[in-house]
Amino acid sequence: MAFEKALQKEAESFAKKLHWNLKGLSLRMTDCWANVMPKGTYHTLHLHPHSVLSGVFYLTTPPGSVPLKLEDPRMPFFMNAPQGKPMYVEVPARAGQFVMFESWLRHEVPPNQSQKPRVSISFNYTLESNDE
Repeated sequence: MAFEKALQKEAESFAKKLHWNLKGLSLRMTDCWANVMPKGTYHTLHLHPHSVLSGVFYLTTPPGSVPLKLEDPRMPFFMNAPQGKPMYVEVPARAGQFVMFESWLRHEVPPNQSQKPRVSISFNYTLESNDE
């Protein structure tokens, strides 16, 4: 699949930037699915267990499309922190753009505010032994 082939290079580059030691292992796309989000549709806070990299490629992002929200992983340690610290990083949804992140990072998509559907393709990668 052309989509998988194009993202493979990006996944490998991302792992390299993270300084992952992939000796004897390779990244493999294991899941890929479409998201069609009409007005009001959302994805609650979640993560992707059994994967190492996850991401999204935006196909259509009409005006009012909401961003991907990535939770600050330090959030549980902010018990007594003064208010005002950002708890999320918001990544705008832009058609033709992809976003990749480590799968343990909790994320969500708030309710879509656009009048037309926001359409994207999401994906997961896992690590496989090169000996197989």
